[in-house]
Amino acid sequence: MVAFPPLILGSILEWYTIFGESFNGFSSAIDITGEKVTNDGPVFAFFAILAIGAGITFLAARRVLALAIVVLVFEVFALFAALADIGDMSDLKDLGGSDVTTGAGLYVVLIGTLVAVAGNIVAIAKRRR
Repeated sequence: MVAFPPLILGSILEWYTIFGESFNGFSSAIDITGEKVTNDGPVFAFFAILAIGAGITFLAARRVLALAIVVLVFEVFALFAALADIGDMSDLKDLGGSDVTTGAGLYVVLIGTLVAVAGNIVAIAKRRR
């Protein structure tokens, strides 16, 4: 459950700045083709809220192993989404050059999710013994 505060906090923090305009996980912008593009902050917040709800439900039912497995699935989805967003940010830096700077928000999401996945795997392994 340790990943979920970083998921929400990282979505609120700055992800990147392009041409002097700052964007976080909940920002939207217009891309080169004129399409509106929204960052994945709401997705990360959804994973966090969904896993917290599952955690409360399973803890109330005293199903700790089931909780760990379900939460691990949400954490892995969030990890893949964070890695995809970091790849997108790399592409944005390639296109924007020196006018694009990265913020800490997406890296907070990534590190928090990595720590949570590792901790959850350890918890599952200890519980299975």
